[in-house]
Amino acid sequence: FSDTLPKLFYWRLCLEKILDIDNNRLSSQSFSIYPNPSSGIITLSNLSFQKNEEITIYNTLGQMVHKQTTNQQQTTVNVAYLPKGIYFLWLGDETKKIVIE
Repeated sequence: FSDTLPKLFYWRLCLEKILDIDNNRLSSQSFSIYPNPSSGIITLSNLSFQKNEEITIYNTLGQMVHKQTTNQQQTTVNVAYLPKGIYFLWLGDETKKIVIE
């Protein structure tokens, strides 16, 4: 990964916070994450994307903490190893907030 990605991610988060952009309006796509908050496994469902799409999770500092590839309509992500806090999951053009308890 380029060191530019975390910087872009950080500035996007700052802009979203300043503009108070709602999590559901970040993209026209719609997929579900549950349970959220979570302490172990999260499930992503209603996925519609190209094959081998990357799921990436970033912490609030813009650091990538998880990456996996999926090509299924529903997939699970193990987040049990992540410290408690707020994270941002990217899938394609869509970003969703997840909370780890």
